[in-house]
Amino acid sequence: LEWARLVKSESSLHPVRLCLKQPIEIDAVKVDSFDLMIFDVGILAQLHACVSYFNGTGLFDMMPESKIEPVDYPTTPGIGEALESGPRARMSALTPEEMIADLEELSLVWELQRRTTIWHNDWRAPFLPHDYQKAIKWMAVEDHYVPHPFIPEDIDVDEAAESEEPPIREVKFLGRHRPCQWHVVVDESSDADGWQYAVDFYLEPQKWSSEVRGFSHVRRRRWQPTFLPDVSTDETPPTRMSRRLNSTLMAEKGVSPPQVVLEVDLGVVSLELIKNDLEMEDWMGAGHLMAMQFKDLRAYNIELGPWLRGSDAGKGSKVQGKLRSMEMRVPVPPAPMCPKESRVTCTWHVVTDESRVLLESVLMSLDVPYGTCFNVIKCDTFRVDANTGHTLFERRLSLEWVKSCWVKALVEANVPKEIKLD
Repeated sequence: LEWARLVKSESSLHPVRLCLKQPIEIDAVKVDSFDLMIFDVGILAQLHACVSYFNGTGLFDMMPESKIEPVDYPTTPGIGEALESGPRARMSALTPEEMIADLEELSLVWELQRRTTIWHNDWRAPFLPHDYQKAIKWMAVEDHYVPHPFIPEDIDVDEAAESEEPPIREVKFLGRHRPCQWHVVVDESSDADGWQYAVDFYLEPQKWSSEVRGFSHVRRRRWQPTFLPDVSTDETPPTRMSRRLNSTLMAEKGVSPPQVVLEVDLGVVSLELIKNDLEMEDWMGAGHLMAMQFKDLRAYNIELGPWLRGSDAGKGSKVQGKLRSMEMRVPVPPAPMCPKESRVTCTWHVVTDESRVLLESVLMSLDVPYGTCFNVIKCDTFRVDANTGHTLFERRLSLEWVKSCWVKALVEANVPKEIKLD
């Protein structure tokens, strides 16, 4: 294939001309070019991505003058009836410019915020339990609000929620990785800062106002990208490490927003010492933080696996930092139908940077009734307070349900209390 271009036509189809490097025989006729008739604009976008990847130029580039010919594609009655009765009946013929604009509409990002109370004027990322996925704040609108597909899969939910603009440095659009800058969309439906206000996160535009009112519990605004020229000659897509270092297992698993169960001021403790201690291969040495924790748990028969990089720990892994697996036995607090001890499988995750140290664990109790129905995910974060110089400790908790069970409400009520005392 030498090149492929979209051909302008009065037809409701989208003809694409393919020019070959050398003639081929089709139905006993030698041809050096032919046209494909595309019905679906989505398929057209996929074809554009393929041509851009393999040929370096796409369907919307200029056509060589020697190949420009008038095109008239009559629509047969059979095809016409199909078009009038099918999905294409809702879409008129699009020019290349209109098609690009239509596809760029998909890149709009909605920022969602909820007011703390109706008596306050401070807004933050959605935080109520029923907000669920909206806690990440940056959403797309389909038949409901969903996390925007352009957001990196390995991003931390809390970091995304704290970001002042969409945490998307580039998008894969029309077959290429394109760097972009974001700006707020301001129009007649919004206030001067682009915000729309409502009682809840409705989908219907008519339920939103450009003014904040007494019962305006939530607000939203649109961000639109401006695609920048790609000055890089390196076509290799950026790695996850270059996009975001501080990823979590909580974010990878897509569990419900975690709850903070413990916050402690540890005083003056070196982050570097904590980092070195947690990243050591031998966790069982005397005086080691993890050895002391295992002793407190009265754990035994401990089997620790080696450290692996997050990107090498298994197929599909999206986390950064280091991972290791562990098996152990621990005593079980007295409870009806519970054994005296249980086998526990665990995955540990450590990731660090200059400002914090993060230790995560994903635990499953194998012998406790219904213990194999859920994972307990803990995320411990150590960071230094810039004002006091003290190291602050925060523990967050989330439950990942892998099976349904009738004691779910009981588990969700009791586990946070136990984790806080751990």
